[in-house]
Amino acid sequence: MKPNVKEFAKGVLEANQWAQKKDENHGPTLAEILDEVSEECAQQGEQDYPDGTGHSFWAESSDGVKVTTDQARRLGVCTFRHILYEEVMEAFAESDEDLLRAELVQVAAVAAQWISAIDRRKYLRRQK
Repeated sequence: MKPNVKEFAKGVLEANQWAQKKDENHGPTLAEILDEVSEECAQQGEQDYPDGTGHSFWAESSDGVKVTTDQARRLGVCTFRHILYEEVMEAFAESDEDLLRAELVQVAAVAAQWISAIDRRKYLRRQK
């Protein structure tokens, strides 16, 4: 059964309001993400594509990316790009839906942290 777009939009609005109140640091970022999800739903409807994950190529690639990220951490040059790429590759390597979902939550969390870091930097530059 496909979700009702109006009900979905109402749910996004409620989640957006909760995010704004729940976390002053990440609330605006989460609210913006929820707005984008709502906009995509309104424009494209429900999206049901195959996952396309779980191939051994992705598992091997994921292992290599982990090594690179670990090296960057040891050298003190780790960036959000390293971390997000590692999380994305871990998601691509996963074939189990529950584990894939958990990895995608981690991808979203890192992306939200990165967005918040950009916003903090911009705020701090304006304060100078």
